[in-house]
This record gives sequence, C-alpha cells and structure tokens, in this order.
Amino acid sequence: MSINTDIYKYTTEPIQKIICAPILAYFLLTTICVFGREIIGDVGFPRIVFPIIRFGIPAILFIRAFRYLSKRSFFYFFWMEVIFIFSYTFAYTQGYMVTDRILDYVVLTCVTCVPCCVLAMNIKDSEYFIDRLVSISYLSSAILIIYLIATVSTVRYSMSSTYLLLLFLLVHLNEIVRNKTKNRWLFIAWVTLEFFLIFLRGARGPLACIGVYIMIKAISDVRNNKKLVYGLFAGAILLIIMAMNIELIISLMSSIFESYDLSSRNLMILQNAAFLEDSGRGYYRNLALEYINERPFIGYGASSDIYLISAYPHNMLVEMWFDFGVVFGTVFFIFFIIALFKILECRDKYLRDAGIIFVVTGFVMLMVSGTYLQSPNVFIMLGIGLNKFFSNKLRIKYKLRQKPDVL
Repeated sequence: MSINTDIYKYTTEPIQKIICAPILAYFLLTTICVFGREIIGDVGFPRIVFPIIRFGIPAILFIRAFRYLSKRSFFYFFWMEVIFIFSYTFAYTQGYMVTDRILDYVVLTCVTCVPCCVLAMNIKDSEYFIDRLVSISYLSSAILIIYLIATVSTVRYSMSSTYLLLLFLLVHLNEIVRNKTKNRWLFIAWVTLEFFLIFLRGARGPLACIGVYIMIKAISDVRNNKKLVYGLFAGAILLIIMAMNIELIISLMSSIFESYDLSSRNLMILQNAAFLEDSGRGYYRNLALEYINERPFIGYGASSDIYLISAYPHNMLVEMWFDFGVVFGTVFFIFFIIALFKILECRDKYLRDAGIIFVVTGFVMLMVSGTYLQSPNVFIMLGIGLNKFFSNKLRIKYKLRQKPDVL
C-alpha cells in the first residue's frame, strides 16, 4: 500500500519545538523585559536593550522556523505583510501616523503579530504547545504577581500587566479543568490570587473575559467532563448566593480595602452600580464612525485612529473599517469569525483549549478594548483557526490518496 506521508512532514517533536519557540519566547520575554525590568531596574543596560531582546529574539527564532512552515503559510505570510506595510505607508504618506510611535506599531504588527499567525497555522502537536505554554506561565505569572504587589502603593491601576496576567490565569484555569495537574488546590489558590490582583489593579475587561471563557468552556467541554458539570452547578449556586448578598459583599470588601489603604477601580464601579455603563469609549467609537462615513471605501490606514481621534475605537470591527474601509475591513474581519467557529468546533481538545484561550484574550478582549495591530493573541487565534481549517482539508485529501497500488 502506497501511503502519502506529506501530512506528517512537519509533525516531529524537534520541528514542533522550533515552530512553537518564537510564540512562547515572545510572551516570556515580554513579561521579563517589561515588568521584570520594572521590578529590578535596568541593571546597568540602556533601556533600548530590553525592547531589542523582547522583539529581536522571537524574530530570530521565527527566521529559524521559517524553513519548516508549509507552502500555504508562505502565501498568507507574504500577503499579510504586504497588506499591513501598504496600510501603514498609506497612513504615513497622508500624515495620519503619530511619528513617535511608528516603530512601536510596525514592529509589533509585522515582526511579531503576523509571524505568530503563520506559526500557529503550523502547530501540529497541540499538546506539546499547550504544555510548554503552561511551563512558561509559572515564571511569567510569578513576575507579574510580584510586580503588581510591589507597585500597589505607587501605581494604583495597571491595565497592561493585568491583561497579560489574564492569559496566564486562563492557562492555569484550563489546567484545573482538564485534570492535568496533581497539585489541584495549589493551582486553585494561584488562580484565586491572580483573579484578586486583576480585580484590584485592572479594568472590567479582563473580568468580563474570565466570565466569557468559563461560558465557552462550559459549552464546549460539558458533554465530556462530568466533574465540570458538578463544578458549574456549584459555581452557579455560589453566584446566586453572592448576587443575593451583593451589597453586603461590596461593603465588606470596601472596609477591608480601606483598612489596608487599597483602592480598586472595579470596586468603585461596583459601588456605583456602573459595571455595564460606558466609560467614555463609546465617544471614541462614535467619533471613529463619523470619520468612516466620510471615507467608507478606502479608510485612513493602519494606526491612523491614534492621530485622528486620539484613541483606539475600542472595537475590532470598527477599527478595521477605519483602517481599510468598510468593504475590505469586513472581509478581513470575516477571516477572524471563521477562525473563531473553527476553534469552537475543533475535536482536537488541546488545540481547542489553546484556541479558546486566545479567542478570549484576543478576539473577545478587542471587541471592547485595545487595538488588533498590537495584539499577537488575536493573530495566534487566527492562525489556530486556519490550522484547523486546513488540517481538515489535508486529512480528507490523505484519506482519498490512501488506496492500494494497482498491480
């Protein structure tokens, strides 16, 4: 029998290590070079060294992995780079870019986000990827926890660190759900501490994302995990009890925070019953829509929103319309929607677990906060979705070719 083994060409463990390394290195080095440096200082190095390490090492690792990417990945890599470079150039030539942030945007989008997407497209050993993600989460989470505790008296609100901590919290929560860890109670305590620090030092977005993650996991895993059913039932009862006593809980939390001289934006929002109220982002979203109405077909170019409205639209679809126009922005957005559904219907539990984590920290988060141009998470989600889509096509092709030779 003649078997086509092309589908297995890039599944060997050493090659998968090479493919996964740039993504893992980026998250670990971001934690060390941004927040670790805030803890220990520059230790005698010029400040420019840290962003070079943060972006340079993953870029070098990507170049090493480039030869192992599938031919289809080269196609996506080339066209995404062309589209974004053209869009940035278009914005720059019109004078719609904030000049002191040009490198920040271009480097993060073209050197980090797009490569992360094509790397995720080539992950074949999804269990290895998520296990290594767990491995780097220990050190990364510890650094972020130390940073948030050490700066509690000097920096009361830290959005960027809590957004990054959200990623590792979901990784740890996934370990609890998939019954992988022997030290279950240690992980539960760790997740509780991470959640508390996000509540104390972060915004509403990460808290909402945790809720969305639990909901998605419940829908996708409930049939195959009886313990999850019991856990969700117990959690639902706990939430009902908390809801019935919410005023008492808020009052108790407020008195505890005051006794330790702590303040929390989220607690203030709960005290004012304003959790679902607009915090001003709706103003920028509406302002962006006014600009889009003036130029609906070609847009203004990537990152032009910062120059023209002084903020992100805080909505991924609106931002794509602003950058590329309504037609091309919608087409681009549809790719992310397809990736979302491919992840949710994925039968590979490890790939689905990883995909859901990046759906929540990327796509869901960007619908209410941040910019997709600086979010490797949403591009990893896109890559995982395309990975699933093309894996199905390859599997069908492989089965069709798996026929006995005719003598």
